[in-house]
Formats: sequence, C-alpha cells, structure tokens
Amino acid sequence: MAIFISRNPKQRGTRVTAWPEGPWQASPLPTIFLREVLPMATENLREEVGEALMTFQFLEEAIREYLDIKVKIIKKNVKDLNKKFSLYEENDTLGTLIRKFEKVCDNDVLVKSLGKIPKERNKLAHHIWLNFRKQSDRLLYGDRDREIGEKLEKCVIEKINEVKEMGKEAHLCLFGLIGETVKIEGLLE
Repeated sequence: MAIFISRNPKQRGTRVTAWPEGPWQASPLPTIFLREVLPMATENLREEVGEALMTFQFLEEAIREYLDIKVKIIKKNVKDLNKKFSLYEENDTLGTLIRKFEKVCDNDVLVKSLGKIPKERNKLAHHIWLNFRKQSDRLLYGDRDREIGEKLEKCVIEKINEVKEMGKEAHLCLFGLIGETVKIEGLLE
C-alpha cells in the first residue's frame, strides 16, 4: 500500500492527507502516519541519540574522576590544603569541566579533541530533533509525494549517521581520558 501526501485546498487551512491508492480515498495523515509509521522510522534515531548523550555523560563523569585524582595528588604534596579543596563545582557543565581539565592536563591532543565536545553535545541535545523535525515537516506537509516513505527513511538515516559521528568522537575522547586517568593514578602510589 503506497502512502500519498498532499495539501487539500478544499479544507480550511492546510491539512495533510494520506491515500491508499489515490486522492479518491483520503484519510487523515496524523492518525495513520504520525502515530504508526513515523515512530517506527525514528526509533533507531531515538536510540542513537540516547546512546550518544549517555557517552557525553560518561565523558563528563570521567573528567570529574580525573580532576578528583588530581586533587588527591595535590593534597598528598600540599599538607596545609583545605579539606574541601576541589578543582570543580558539582554543578559545572561539560564545557566548564573541560576548561578546568585543560588547565591540569598536559596531553595536548586530548585537550584539543575535548575542546570540540561541548559544541557537539549541545548540537545533539538541543538541535538534532529540531533539525529532523524541520526536514520531516517539509516532507510531510509539502506537495503530494509518492516517495514519502523513502525520503523520510533517507532523512532518518542521515540524522542517524550524524549522531553516530558525534558519538564516535565522544568515545575517542573518553578512551583518551581513561588512559590519562590511569596514568595519573600511578602518581598516587
């Protein structure tokens, strides 16, 4: 069964309709398409976004762990230091944590890679769905289109690939950060 999309000028405003085989059998699109087809098409995208956001959260926690170890090293060498001394605040954002990390880490490659992370995370958290909705709305509310399913699938796949690339960059930084953390842990012994 093909789904056709079109504006129906005879109805008030712009209304999207879906037809099984042609305009003579119109039924409202939101009931058929938006409740059943679109959620299935975006399920993988939602999973990828969730996994990527989780990676960014792991990265944030790994930075906090690194900074905590640095504090232990400092306290080991400076006896009269305040017991509550810390290199970060509990409510510091990822970007703030990275700027603080840059001041105490000598791995320039990792620092440079981490510098790009806040922008990517913010793009993922705040813009990926908005951009997807704009693209999919153009497809759903545009002129009649027999290939709506294929075009929507292509749009979803493009967004999934974009999210995977963001997650890949965050994973590489996470692995580098874990390596740096292991290296400085040896200074505690």
